[in-house]
Amino acid sequence: IEAHPLSVPLAPEVVVVHDRTVGEWIDLQLARAQGIAANMRYRSPGQFIWDLYRTADPSLPPRSPYDAEVLQWHILRILDEDAFVKDYAPLHGYLSRGDSVRRFDLAVRLAELFNRYLVYRMDWLEAWEAGKTKKLGPDEKWQARLWKRIAEEIAQPHRARLFQSFLEAMKKGIPGLPERVSVFGISSLSPAYVDILGALGTRTTVRVYALNPCREKWDHIADERLRVRTDLEYSADLMHIDVPHALLGSLGKQGRDFI
Repeated sequence: IEAHPLSVPLAPEVVVVHDRTVGEWIDLQLARAQGIAANMRYRSPGQFIWDLYRTADPSLPPRSPYDAEVLQWHILRILDEDAFVKDYAPLHGYLSRGDSVRRFDLAVRLAELFNRYLVYRMDWLEAWEAGKTKKLGPDEKWQARLWKRIAEEIAQPHRARLFQSFLEAMKKGIPGLPERVSVFGISSLSPAYVDILGALGTRTTVRVYALNPCREKWDHIADERLRVRTDLEYSADLMHIDVPHALLGSLGKQGRDFI
């Protein structure tokens, strides 16, 4: 940041972090090194992606109506309807054994679950909105109906719907993108978010600061359990997986895949 300042002095430095505490740590480190830390804009991955969508389409609201803190109240209102709950035995059985606190707790957890679906299971939501199912188990039917009703009532595009249209818009160019984006200390991102960062990198500077636990090349190191499973399924002549460092092999898969 000090060596390569932004071309516009008053433009904020955009940094994507896992949570605000990481941003506070960066502020402290910059202040110690430079004497001051100012005009830093810290955003979670979800907030940052929504900011990009709003840059492409300014008609979108400042905050997504599908954010968990907002979505939970839509879900709670629907769960308060006996007619909806009684149509689904698993849902009715769970809620009938509790009180309003259990109902609210389920609404909160479902809002968080649906937000993960918006990032990692976009194909599920697309099928549910079309009235289809994916044969995912006994709880899919009521979750699919709940999501379809939420999407119909909110009647605004969510992140999964905006994903492909944003990538198409990036090919043509979107004005107003930040001059530089730094992704700091995040150990993993969804494939959709990685695709968006890749597209963004064709139009502006994107820097990823990822913690690497090993200075040597280590992408070949696998979990011991994977080696055992592989030995059972395949001939040793067909596949050999090296496990030279058991700790790195067992704990490093997520970081290895992300890097």
